[in-house]
Amino acid sequence: DVPLVTLRRKDIENARDKLSRRYRGNTVRASLRPLSTALSWAVRQELIDINPARSMELPRREHSTEHLTAEEAARLLAEAEKRARDKNDPLSWSRWIAISLALRLGLRRGECFGLRWTDIDFSVGRVIVAKSYRLAPKSNKPRVLPLPSVLAPILREWRALCPETKERLVCPTRCGGQWGMSGTRSMHELPELLSAAECPALTRGFHALRHSFASAFVAQGGSLLTLREMLGHASLEMSLIYSHVAAGAMVRSQCPDLAQQVGAACGTRELVLQRHQRLGEGGQVDRVGLQGAGGGQLVQPTLLALEMLRALPLPGLGRGLLHGILLRLRQAAEEARIHRETAVQQDVARQRQVFR
Repeated sequence: DVPLVTLRRKDIENARDKLSRRYRGNTVRASLRPLSTALSWAVRQELIDINPARSMELPRREHSTEHLTAEEAARLLAEAEKRARDKNDPLSWSRWIAISLALRLGLRRGECFGLRWTDIDFSVGRVIVAKSYRLAPKSNKPRVLPLPSVLAPILREWRALCPETKERLVCPTRCGGQWGMSGTRSMHELPELLSAAECPALTRGFHALRHSFASAFVAQGGSLLTLREMLGHASLEMSLIYSHVAAGAMVRSQCPDLAQQVGAACGTRELVLQRHQRLGEGGQVDRVGLQGAGGGQLVQPTLLALEMLRALPLPGLGRGLLHGILLRLRQAAEEARIHRETAVQQDVARQRQVFR
């Protein structure tokens, strides 16, 4: 043990290096973040002069986009439903509902198993994500999502069968003969269901189902701004990991028949269309793809050309420069999209005032 007053940067760096030999970069970052917060508090309380963990170099953040294809997601949903109906067991039903929530709404595992029946409003078709298990969501604030029409009847059917719990959980689990909150590490037979559905194993479990929703949503033409709001990301940068899917959606926008088929299994196309309907005629802009503002018609073909160049065997420096240019262009295109959507929303608001 090291006394607080003698704690130095080197001590924390040694702990970081030991953790890095055993755990992944994201785990190390998550482990050290509370320590830095506590040391900052100690500085404010004048217990120490400086925070030795401040600005310390941390392992590189890892972004995983492991996900299922639309066909694989459809097989998983079908297998989970078949098992639930064949067994006629509330536990199998609860797992099917949790998988459906992750694939159709992009909920985190804690949000699936922390969802309450009071959070679902069938009359207006709305889901409020207010809890992750018993705590606030990762963003520390609730978010409101549209309830897909394909999910509503399943939830209504399940509500009549769902075991009662004190917290009125939508996806309760059974432990020691009692129904209640799920543990934070339980996989809920997801690996077995994936295997039975002939889907690839998912190293990130339920979180990969969330990625599956996000990838299908963007492939349908949903904007990264809307995705950020639906997933509860703290910043747009986190949603930009799906920008490669958005670039692919630009190509598919030239083939409407193909675009209509992608993501249908997860019901994400309906969410995109709901969004376009809310935005009015201006929502049609998103079906064209990423374009800049004021002469930004060049952004779309430029992005497409750069995406094709990225597939070529380039030297390390050239590939790094190309990646940087792509990232800046995607950010510029998304900023232009935000500007257009804000204008559309303002126009729709004005229209509602006129016809109220």
